[in-house]
Amino acid sequence: MRLRWAIPGLMAMLLLSGCNREPSFDERYGDAEKSIKKKAAEIDAELVEAERLASEAAAVASASPAPQATSSMKAAK
Repeated sequence: MRLRWAIPGLMAMLLLSGCNREPSFDERYGDAEKSIKKKAAEIDAELVEAERLASEAAAVASASPAPQATSSMKAAK
């Protein structure tokens, strides 16, 4: 009977002891690399969106006609 309870207890202790281990350099480096790549992708997406908005604004500005002088402006000259 004692063996029946001892095995799951030992397995639980082994699992819990693995959780407290410090990550290795390679694991920390991998996590940092993923984080940096994710942030770079976010920045790239923001830049693409800003560029798209700027080109749309430029297209709208060039499509609108130049302001025409009104008759009161002509009379003032």
